[in-house]
Order: sequence, then structure tokens, then C-alpha cells
Amino acid sequence: MRMSMMVKYATKIDMEDEFLRISPDMSIETIIKEILPQKPHRESGGMGENIITPILAAYVMEGDKPVGIIDRDTLLEAIAVQNRDLKETRAKDIMKPPVLFNENTPVQDVLNTIIDNGLLTVAIVEDEKLIGIISVFDAFFLQKEIDSANK
Repeated sequence: MRMSMMVKYATKIDMEDEFLRISPDMSIETIIKEILPQKPHRESGGMGENIITPILAAYVMEGDKPVGIIDRDTLLEAIAVQNRDLKETRAKDIMKPPVLFNENTPVQDVLNTIIDNGLLTVAIVEDEKLIGIISVFDAFFLQKEIDSANK
């Protein structure tokens, strides 16, 4: 399997439960309410147990374009360190630049970026439009696939 094909494959992984799409004007208070609740869902192919999928990040969107990212660490820093007002502070005030790749990026580059920078997610874009994310968990799965393909 070619490396670039792996990123295209990764964009097909069901990941909608791992991140949120939010507006730049959403308040920290609302973001916390959205990001912290974890919704159980049925595990596919398992014993029918409910499992909890953590929300790893909130992507700040302008239309279909990711312009920022907020994760739990960003929220904690804004509240505990910067003492930001929950109702008045907006996503655009605390967001960090998202790490963006396109679907033709060699997957090893994506994996190295995730691991080297301690990221939870990176965005995959096509013509600036968000088409998927790769989480740290997806990265480990992809690394395993690459290792198997290289044997």
C-alpha cells in the first residue's frame, strides 16, 4: 500500500465523534458544554457494550475551512492560567492554528508531526476544505498498517 494512499484511507475512518466543528464566536462556556460530555455509543463488532468516545478537539471553522483548533489543554490554559471569562471569551480568542495536511501527504510525515509535537489530531484538507482528521489513535493504527505492509 502506497504511503499517500494511507492518508486517503485515513480520511474514511469514522471520526465524527472525535471532534467538533465550532464557530469562531462560540463562547468558552458553550465549548466546554460541548466538548466535555462524552456520548456512549454501541461498539460495532463487539459485545454490544456502550463505549465512550472522547472529543479530542474542536475545530474552529469559517465555512468548511478550519481556521483554528481548541483542545482540552487550550481550554484549561484559558481558564486556569489566563483566568478568561467563560461567557465573554470566544473561540477566536484562544484558538491555536490547526495543523493541516492534504490527502497526498505521505502518511509518515503526518505520523512524525503527530508524535513529535504531541498532537491529538491533525486536519486533512482539500482546497482548504476540511475532509477529515487523523487522531493520535488513528496514527498508531496507520503505523501498524505501514509496518505490516513493509514486512
